[in-house]
Parts: sequence; C-alpha cells; structure tokens
Amino acid sequence: MTDNGTDRELLLRYIDGRLIPAEEKVVTDSLRTDPAAREFLRDVAEQAVALADMERAEQGRQAEQAAKRYETDKQAPPASGTEISLVRLVRWPLAIATAAVIVLMTSLYFRPDSGQGGYDKSVVTITGLNGATQWTGDGGQVDLDLKEGQALRGGTLETLSTNSWVEIQYPDKSMVTISGRSVLTIAARDQKELHLGHGNLSADVKPQQPGTPMLIHTPTAKLEVLGTQFNVDTEAATTLLTVNKGRVRVTRLVDGMVKEVPADHQVTAAASRAKFNVALRPAAVKQWKSNLPQNVIYGKWMPETASLRATPLLWREGKEKPTLLYAASMSVSRGEDPPVVLSAGARFRIRGRMESDEHLLIGLTTKHPKGGFAGKYESWRPAATFLQSDQLFDLEVRVEDFKPQEPRYADSPIGLEVFDWWCLTINVDAGLTITSVELIPADSHD
Repeated sequence: MTDNGTDRELLLRYIDGRLIPAEEKVVTDSLRTDPAAREFLRDVAEQAVALADMERAEQGRQAEQAAKRYETDKQAPPASGTEISLVRLVRWPLAIATAAVIVLMTSLYFRPDSGQGGYDKSVVTITGLNGATQWTGDGGQVDLDLKEGQALRGGTLETLSTNSWVEIQYPDKSMVTISGRSVLTIAARDQKELHLGHGNLSADVKPQQPGTPMLIHTPTAKLEVLGTQFNVDTEAATTLLTVNKGRVRVTRLVDGMVKEVPADHQVTAAASRAKFNVALRPAAVKQWKSNLPQNVIYGKWMPETASLRATPLLWREGKEKPTLLYAASMSVSRGEDPPVVLSAGARFRIRGRMESDEHLLIGLTTKHPKGGFAGKYESWRPAATFLQSDQLFDLEVRVEDFKPQEPRYADSPIGLEVFDWWCLTINVDAGLTITSVELIPADSHD
C-alpha cells in the first residue's frame, strides 16, 4: 500500500475523513493485510505526537516570556485570540495522532470479514491431518473432531499418537507441521508466534516483513525466522534446530547466548550451559541400528530383558469411539545423529516377542532430504506370517512395502529421510516387546 506517494496520500486523506467509499475500502483492506501501511500510520502518529510536544513546549516558553514582560513592563496579558491560535496549533497534530491510532487499532481488531463484525483471531487453517489430534481454543473449548479446511483461533494444537500429524497454513502460505506426540500453542497475533512445548515441528516460512519475524519458543530456546525451511525437535531440556534453507537466529534461554544458524547447519540449545556450537549437518547414511534405551520415544524400557515394551495409548479421532493402541516407538535420526535415507531394496529387520497372535502395524515418519515433513508410511503384518512357536520373531520388512497414510504423499518412501519408527497392535495387549531394529541396505551382506 505504501510503496509510493499516492498511497500515502490516501492514508493521510483517510485520517482527515476525505475519502470516497471506494477509496476508504482500499485503505481499510490494506491496513488489515499490509504491515507496511500500518507502519506508515504508526510513523504519522509518532511524528504528530512529537510535533504536539514541541508545540506545547514552545507555547509554555512563550507564555513564560510573556509573563516576565508583563511583570517588567506592566503590559496586559496576550489577547484571547492569540491563546486560541496557539491552542489550535497544538490540537491539530494531536488530532492527527489520535485519528491515526484509532484507524490503526480499528484495522487490527475490527475485521469486516469475521462474519460478526468483531475481532477475528483466526490465524491459521488446517491443510492436512491424520490420526488422533486435539485443539484447545478460546475459553478452554476442546475439539477432538478437527477437519481439513478448519480455521483455528489462538489456542493449543496437539498430536496425540505416534502416527498422528497436522499441517497448518498461515494467510501468507507459510506452512507448519507437527507430528508424533507434540504440543504447539498458536498465538492470535498479526506477528506469527508459536510455542512448541514438546515434540517436533517442520516449517516452510515465507519471507517476513523486516522487524516482524516468526517467533518460535521452546522450553530452552527462542527462534527468530524471517523466511526459511527448518525443523525443530524439542524436549524439556533440549532443543535441536536444523536449518535446510535460509537462516534462523537462536537465543539460548539459560544464558541469553545468540547464534545465527545458516542453511545445512544445526545447533542444540540445552537447559544447561553445555556446548552451543553451530555445526554442519552430518552427511546422510543408508544403514542404521537401534541403540536402546537411548532411542526410546514411547513405550516402557525393560532392563531385565533389554527390550522396549509396547504400552497403552488412547486414540481419539473425532466423535468415534476411542481406540486403544499398544505402541512402541523410537527415534532414527533425531538429535545430532546423521540423517538416515531410505534406499531401494533396503529392509528393516525387527526382533522381538509377542505373547499372542495379533496383526502388527509398523510405521515410519519421513522428511524430505534437507527439507520438511514428507509424510508417514505404514505396513501391516499378520503375526501368523512371522511369529515363531516360542513367541519370538525376527521379521524383515522391505522399504517398498511401506505405503503412505495419505495419497498426497509419495507412493514410496524411497529417497526420503526416516525420522522415527514405531510398531503397535490395536485394542489388544499382545505383550509386544522389541529388542532391536535395524535398517539394512540392499548391498549389505548381513
């Protein structure tokens, strides 16, 4: 709006009330959507207030000098007309300042497209989701029946199970995805501001206006983003940031130290004063083996058997009857580990035990190489096809056997980075335990 003198003239004429209805609509729409227009109006208000202060100071100085002359020369005080002219000089910029502030606040808080003539705090729209999710909005209202296309007002978005994810979009097409067991609070402000309590987030942020970066808060760090693609993985005591494009500014909360993280680099901000070094992201690998219990995301670690036991997880999707999952999950390339890429012909080898003959759902969370969330993939296995007589199993699943949860994602995960892995049974506690998982490339002799 404020790229040229003509547009600025419209803003000033709007303050004076000298616009025709068509021009007024152009200005009010611009003030709702254009930060530069609002910034210009703020400048006008600040300049007007400054001018008013100068006028008041000058008026006081002149009044003081007049009083001294009156005492010295016994002259009469200034005529009332002089006082009136001085007051008008002061009131004119104050009127501009007041009008500018009123117009600005009106443009920010009273939005005609809200449908109710009130403050519309809808800041994001759901563009995709799967699995158990929950939204807690204004007044503590809880919504378990989220839908694609639904607008969300300031509140908290949660993905509740290992195979859940939600993608949201801002009006400027900036995209944010959370997955797994994650909690994200969305502030109802013009400036994008998010609080990631725990879990993982992937964002593709369009260029932001100078001075108004996207802000992301975690328990241990604050991120400032002007336009980039990055991933965040956070727990109570650590935040790992990986930047794939652009640059992100990170402030570690424990001591206020600041780092600039460029593309293809990562940094860990811990609650302690541990190392806080920006490092080049490690080169990708094609082979991986679990390191339990360090890799555990969900489940109960059983030290006596050195195994990860699947534990209950309630799946609530919409208004349907809740489903009880018994799940175990582990990280693959979280933290500072090198990214793990799924190659053609590779296979997952899973060893464990089940006490009853149940179907097993095996899943993956993936990301694009040096990019964001790429979908979740799953593969079903009837226990009868792999469970041995002693209830142990040594199961292999080809990467090609994994299918996307949603048709919007690639038909195969080949070429993608695997972020985490999980397996589960549905509605039945089959006594599932996992002792090891490994990814074996096609050219391996194992």
